[in-house]
Amino acid sequence: MTRPQSCRPYRRLPGLLRRRPGRRGGAMVASVLVAALLSPLAGGPGTALADPGAPFVSGVTFPFNGVWLDSVNGGHFWDSSGTGLCRIDPDAAAAGGFSENVGTCDVQAKKPTQAVVGPTNADGTYFVYAADMSSKSGGPVRITYDPAADNGEGRLVAASGTLLGGLNTVGFFSDAAGNFKNSAVALGPCDQTPGALTAGTTCLALYLAFGRSKKIERINNVDKASAAQSIETISKTTDKRKGVRFGLGTFHHAAGTDDLYIDELGGNGVSLLTDIAHCPPSEGSADPSVVNPPINQAGGCSAGVVGGITTNFPQGMAVQNDAQGNGLFLYVADSPRNSGATVLRYHPDSGLQDIVSSSVKPAYDSLLNPGQSVATYTFVLGLAINPHNGDLFIGDDPTFAILVNPPLAKGHIFTIAGVGGIAPADCVGTAATACAVPPPPSVATPALYAYGLTAPKGGVTFVPSDDGGHLWAADHSQGLCRLDTVDKAPGLHAYNPASCDDGAVLGSGGQTAYDDSVVPGTINQHFLYVAQNDHLSPGVIRFTFDPAGAAGSGTLVAGSAVIMAPNAGLNGDKANGLALGPCKPGAPSTCQHALYMGGLLDGYIRRINNPEDDPRVQTVDVVAMTTEQKAGTAGKGINGSMGMIGDNLYLPENQGFTVIRGISGCPTNNQVCGSTPLNIGQFGFVFGSAVGVDPNHGDAGLVYAAISPGAANATVYQYDVATNTSRVYATQGQMPPANSAEATVWCTTTCTRPIDPANPPGGQANFRFAQGILVDPRTEDLGGGTVYLTEDAFAGARGGRGHAWVSPYLPYPAGVTPVPLPPVPGAAPKTCNVTLTIPALAGGQTYWVQFTTHADGQISSTWTIPSPQSAQLLLYAGNPFAGQADPVSTGSKGGSIAAQNSSTTANYSISTAPSIKTAGTYTVQIFNAGKAMGSTTGTVVYANDAASACPASPTAQHLIP
Repeated sequence: MTRPQSCRPYRRLPGLLRRRPGRRGGAMVASVLVAALLSPLAGGPGTALADPGAPFVSGVTFPFNGVWLDSVNGGHFWDSSGTGLCRIDPDAAAAGGFSENVGTCDVQAKKPTQAVVGPTNADGTYFVYAADMSSKSGGPVRITYDPAADNGEGRLVAASGTLLGGLNTVGFFSDAAGNFKNSAVALGPCDQTPGALTAGTTCLALYLAFGRSKKIERINNVDKASAAQSIETISKTTDKRKGVRFGLGTFHHAAGTDDLYIDELGGNGVSLLTDIAHCPPSEGSADPSVVNPPINQAGGCSAGVVGGITTNFPQGMAVQNDAQGNGLFLYVADSPRNSGATVLRYHPDSGLQDIVSSSVKPAYDSLLNPGQSVATYTFVLGLAINPHNGDLFIGDDPTFAILVNPPLAKGHIFTIAGVGGIAPADCVGTAATACAVPPPPSVATPALYAYGLTAPKGGVTFVPSDDGGHLWAADHSQGLCRLDTVDKAPGLHAYNPASCDDGAVLGSGGQTAYDDSVVPGTINQHFLYVAQNDHLSPGVIRFTFDPAGAAGSGTLVAGSAVIMAPNAGLNGDKANGLALGPCKPGAPSTCQHALYMGGLLDGYIRRINNPEDDPRVQTVDVVAMTTEQKAGTAGKGINGSMGMIGDNLYLPENQGFTVIRGISGCPTNNQVCGSTPLNIGQFGFVFGSAVGVDPNHGDAGLVYAAISPGAANATVYQYDVATNTSRVYATQGQMPPANSAEATVWCTTTCTRPIDPANPPGGQANFRFAQGILVDPRTEDLGGGTVYLTEDAFAGARGGRGHAWVSPYLPYPAGVTPVPLPPVPGAAPKTCNVTLTIPALAGGQTYWVQFTTHADGQISSTWTIPSPQSAQLLLYAGNPFAGQADPVSTGSKGGSIAAQNSSTTANYSISTAPSIKTAGTYTVQIFNAGKAMGSTTGTVVYANDAASACPASPTAQHLIP
């Protein structure tokens, strides 16, 4: 085996210099760097110049962003891993020549994910600053490093760890919703904004980011005693839902300013804050003596996505500086879950990007799949640079994406040796020609989930149960059935015939909707609503579901099936699609959902206003119509599954895909609402067969849409609501490998049949008559965002020849130019400013107010309390408190769209700005987390259309129409 360039016969570390710290002259370093810069790397775009990543250390667990630490004997790379901060030492017995010295591993930061080192202290030691992403994290940790310890090899000093942030960190590292989990750190300048206590001084700050908070924070005087430190919030991520994953980097310009690069978790890529020293705080102060950090509504800097760094999945970050400390490059890894990772190098001064490396050599046998050869990086987690010679350290771990009990010690650290102080690259970008950058994933290849489906027109539905939950589907032949794992083929699922309904009421099923409200008179039973799609359809059938049945897998309660709203006009429409959504304005406070139904035979959308009630008293409104129905073409409804995001209903129509905005307010002025075409394919020339919605990803949600013209191959699109743009998501699925257990066709959990010659094992399968899409509604750690597609090329033939397919969530690309959606017809909206009279609240009590906006716009709310104490003000789409008392003893709920949590202010203010929210039902929560308080006042401000009067103000009502 050829020895990597970074390894010498005496097994020194890459770049390890047998010297004392500080003895190497800056001129020597500068000369090397100047020579490298004056002699650019040969070749241009597409030229393979770099050595692949060479083995360095194996058997590590989650190697995040480590750090090079000089020592008396030269220096070592220290990795930040699941074992702690560990020194990498020569090891003749290890395959790469080095290994973690477990005797040096330091766990004063319980889960270090990025480490940076400060300047030399007066006594010759250094401070190492480590992010701590553990569930009990108290924020970043400062640890003393002694370069002379351990016979000159250097050690982190035991019990030297100090928690940072000063004496007033309440609300900066956690809140009532939980720990923020500090995921990234970077050193930079202190607050230099005019009037700041630190302005005009030369002092060191630590910049922080978090896995479970959008905040970007700054700790001033981080190398001083705690009493001298102060903490401020200066910005937030560009993604309104997500924080930062394993990487911050400070880039110092020769002009004297410093920029902060941010690895964003939500799919936007790498973002940037410029001139961070002059970012005024939006929360906190540079003065450590300020007891209650102030809130500055005008403070904070806005981050922007760096379009020149072509990744939606950034993980790991390292900045390389020159001898004078000015930034040269930014290294970041493009590390998607579904393919190999690539190390990128970005030049901030020119905006050019290099492709450094995407392969490793020699290839290694997969630690997860023995016999599989791996020659690429898999899930890069961390990057680091040797500041003396430019050696690049790359940490990956193929097991990191395993969310439950991942195997340990399966990761690697690779190196690319610096040449002339710079790591060679596979492709070097130039002003004339950009590198052929691997594009972000734009097409998924779904895997087979289940055989044996017949005309699954409504797709599958996730139904929670005591064992976690299962997919259920209403099948043309089988009825409403649970999909269980096939024991003899654990990669497959199939209908469990013992779980299906008895066939006494339901005919050919369409879409199924799960109601999370508890059935009255039961402990934890729920309703399942199923559209009936045959020509004798009465409309919708309601079943009662017991999540504890079948040993926790969940069962239908025998004899519970009933026809909903009989004689109310639901029959005869061959119901296809169902979606739960907001109650209509003026609905009783007990209303938790309305059920919206679309059918094949006419172009109207109907709403069952009280689906949980006795079917005999349920009322139905005709609320909207399809494009063709509006044009006078009768009998043109929807073709498959539909979906709701907030108050907007997305439909698959004969001419394409549409949305009905603010559907809870329909009809308006006794006129049903029309639908608005979406920018998916070419409206009018495509056949929309199915829709699935994902309200939890993207700035305003994602929609998946299948164009499936009869027996022709279907194309599935991913549509971004915020930009009204779309891309091709999937066109074919991958059949299981030949001779695998999953290659056997399991038509149910107890039935097999011969292989279908049209879809042989190992081949690619087309989607025909794709009429059902589901997006897993749960959180990402439980599979949220996963896309399920159902199709049957022999729809209606009762042959059980259809399939269900599954594909993991892929973020929509960032930086797309929005396409304006036509406005909802009507006069210009007006602003409603409603004063709320809030009753006295005991500690731990919530007062909630539901209101309905009748036009798209920004929403804001304020609340004033007598004196500062712990409290929260939150805003939600919909109403998570529906049916509860008011006030009620409960805390905040997940999914708020605006929130303020503080114990240091008496004036609370939240807003959705700059985001525009669609018309619909919203709820503001006033939560007293401290001592009892008397009556107070607040406000809500929102938009109404010209035809909708603003409510009377002030008001003590908690249901505002």
